[in-house]
Amino acid sequence: MRSRRPSGWGGRVYLQVKDIRRSPQTYSSLVLKAIARFRPFTKFMYAADPIYSFHAGIPLPPQIGIIPLKRLWSGDMTNDQMAAEMQRVKPELVLLRNDGNEVPFQRLLDTAYRLVYEDADQRLYATSAVIREARW
Repeated sequence: MRSRRPSGWGGRVYLQVKDIRRSPQTYSSLVLKAIARFRPFTKFMYAADPIYSFHAGIPLPPQIGIIPLKRLWSGDMTNDQMAAEMQRVKPELVLLRNDGNEVPFQRLLDTAYRLVYEDADQRLYATSAVIREARW
């Protein structure tokens, strides 16, 4: 009698697709609903995972939009440069992974932003001006 589950490479693909279908979908995450509340008052957002910027429809600041580790390791972008660029642009929203790690712009985050959403995976910060505009 033949098994319904394919074997070999077919079985491997079947299992991977099955896992992907069960995984949470970014476009339906709760943090996007929180971001949507601030969207009309937001010019830029910084997101540790840039896909959230895409789904929210809010652009990333050009110089720090994508900071792969390679840019930091190669010296193309230093922590000080990243902090200075964040200070210069000061995106209205900042979305970070909720992993407990400090970011190069932690001082700016602590002084100019307020935590407006947190779950097991993400932390969303907004500037006071955007919070006032959205009447949070």
